[in-house]
Amino acid sequence: AAVADRQGNKIYIFDKSGLLGTATTVLPVIKITISGKGLVAAIVEGQTASHIYYYMKDGTELKIYITGFLDGEIGYPLDISLSPDGTMLMGSYVYLEGGEVKNRVAFYNFSEVGKNAPDRFVGGFHEMYGSSMIPRVRYLDSVYSVAFADSSISFYSSLDVMSPVLLKQIPIEEEIRTIFYGSQYAGVIVRTVAGEADSRLDLYSLEGNHIFSQEFSFDYKYVDIDGENIFLYNEDSCRIYNRFGNLKYEGTFDFPVSKLCSGSFSGEIIAAGPQAVKKIKLH
Repeated sequence: AAVADRQGNKIYIFDKSGLLGTATTVLPVIKITISGKGLVAAIVEGQTASHIYYYMKDGTELKIYITGFLDGEIGYPLDISLSPDGTMLMGSYVYLEGGEVKNRVAFYNFSEVGKNAPDRFVGGFHEMYGSSMIPRVRYLDSVYSVAFADSSISFYSSLDVMSPVLLKQIPIEEEIRTIFYGSQYAGVIVRTVAGEADSRLDLYSLEGNHIFSQEFSFDYKYVDIDGENIFLYNEDSCRIYNRFGNLKYEGTFDFPVSKLCSGSFSGEIIAAGPQAVKKIKLH
């Protein structure tokens, strides 16, 4: 895990044993991402350009960086995500074209084979987005990744690390309320325009295949997916769906809750809050 103070200059890198290292940046930190092996990539902002720098898990800076300008060939990074092994970087970039602001998804390879690509750039996708903004990109596992735009979800594969491909782009006509993702699935919650329910949950596989849609009316604050469970919850109540869209549990808590996740055993849920951590057994 990595923690940084936005607009600050420190990045703290942890594992289960505690603090591993501290990285210090010269420029203010805008956003960070961390790989499964502890490699950190950070967007830092200068007066005329933005940069992406890399740090090892002990905080040591690597001599690898990407510099982007809003009116340049690359653009300005909105979001970045590292693959689990840290060799691939996926980014959402805003750029100017003909006086119009547009968005693209770009892939970079920092492994040994990536040295053969100019600036380690191995894939870019922009025509399907136009002027849509892409505020969130994420690697879901070592191969599959997803880009959440304001009017679509795009699923990518990096099976060929030198030539990532767009597997599927799913247009979304309704207003997107919330996005969520895990190691096996990604989804959105949208506002419905007809019917009794005011929201709809859409779940997709890693390859972008539609799994289920479920309409509901529930005043949720958080959405999480952990294993086969999808959690919609606020501080005092929750709904839990499985990956088939079936409602497994609906109930209230007797203490404030800020996080739900699956437990170690089947049917076990962990509920955590500022006052307590409890296990809930679903029958």
